[in-house]
Amino acid sequence: MVNARRSVLGRVLQAITQPLALVVLDCLVFFLIARAVFWIRLDFSPELIDGYLLGVALFTIFLKFLFDCYPPPYSRAPIQSVGYGLIAVVVAGGILASGLYVFRPPLDIAIFWRGNLPLVMTIFALFTMASQATFGALSQSQSAQSRWYFLGSMEKFDSIVKRLKTAPRSIRVAKLPIEDVRTLKLRESHADNQLIVEDDYLVEEDLEAILELQKLGVRVMNYSDFVAYHFKAIPLDGIPTSAVIDPASYFRLSSRYYLKPKRVFDLIIALSLLFILSPLMILTYSYIVLSAGRPGLYTQVRTGLFGRKFTLYKFRTMIPLADDSGNYWTHNVDDRVLPGANWLRKLRLDELPQLINVIKGEMSLIGPRPELSELTREYRSVLPLFSLRELLRPGLSGWAQVEQGYAGGFEESKTKLEYDLYYLKNISPWLDSVIFFKTLRAIIWGAGR
Repeated sequence: MVNARRSVLGRVLQAITQPLALVVLDCLVFFLIARAVFWIRLDFSPELIDGYLLGVALFTIFLKFLFDCYPPPYSRAPIQSVGYGLIAVVVAGGILASGLYVFRPPLDIAIFWRGNLPLVMTIFALFTMASQATFGALSQSQSAQSRWYFLGSMEKFDSIVKRLKTAPRSIRVAKLPIEDVRTLKLRESHADNQLIVEDDYLVEEDLEAILELQKLGVRVMNYSDFVAYHFKAIPLDGIPTSAVIDPASYFRLSSRYYLKPKRVFDLIIALSLLFILSPLMILTYSYIVLSAGRPGLYTQVRTGLFGRKFTLYKFRTMIPLADDSGNYWTHNVDDRVLPGANWLRKLRLDELPQLINVIKGEMSLIGPRPELSELTREYRSVLPLFSLRELLRPGLSGWAQVEQGYAGGFEESKTKLEYDLYYLKNISPWLDSVIFFKTLRAIIWGAGR
């Protein structure tokens, strides 16, 4: 019973350190701080400006998101979280204060904010420092107290260790011999820990032992679920045969309740962005032509939905015939990039013509990035699961791009495929929204290219 209570407490602590919980808490606390300051200093409860309060709160939360103040649990030390949170609130306060004097809002709004904004932001900064430190410490404490044990092949254990090195988490994982699970004494000593199980590694006797562990409060996850939960990827060596035989069922793509509205949403947003950004696109095209000559537009044959080939449009940022060398992968330092064109790539301005591909139905705003036809043939020959990406329209941005960036070789492409498969399995309006905001953050900071 005690172990079960500890398990429940651990899951509660884990839940409140999730990014969404922190976002909701921050928004609520900012709102309450602002109302309290107005009431104490002005003896007035500002129901009339609650809309402005909410807007300012959401803007501040957005700045905290841009400064990466809502990372996954176990992924950052508490002192780092405090620093990121403090910088974000200071920047948000500076932008809001500047806006009050530059844009001159209505007098009643200005009176409330000009004298009280510094106090509100100072109190919220102190709360941010305390909450980031507290939740960071809770997260790491929970991680330190509960060690993961792996029950399975050495190959998959090494895979988890490798992931922890490339994407650090404050998680401890140790290999557990199968004989230890069958020992009643060890079941009791491991009651505060957690177990990762490889599905095909167990026999019926082992399943009974694991059921006993669960009764003692031990949390048990299979290998694929563990990787998906902590690394937001689907391991290629953990996908069941059923996923290949019936991919629409495994990846939840048989339902049209989201995919059809997603296409309508793509069309509306792409048309709107094309109209709004057309002056910027004209300036970008003109800059390329004037600095590097024609052509300013570049086309490539890519593979899209159901393996169909289509022509992808981009602004040219590389030397002519850059792909003729046979080097199709992009690197951080690439000699093929035109002088002065790196900033176009970092800000993703070279991708804007792909709005035309979205309007034509060849692409989506969010989805796996389309690959070159030459690379697609190569990937299919060595990665049988690669074709699963083609169950969706390729996207301007995707889960693999915001989590990993662009692949610079075969191993990175395998990792990218694991992120794409995670998107296929978990596609939803919420995940698309997360990808959108992470893409926006990458564009603002010029990251990932």
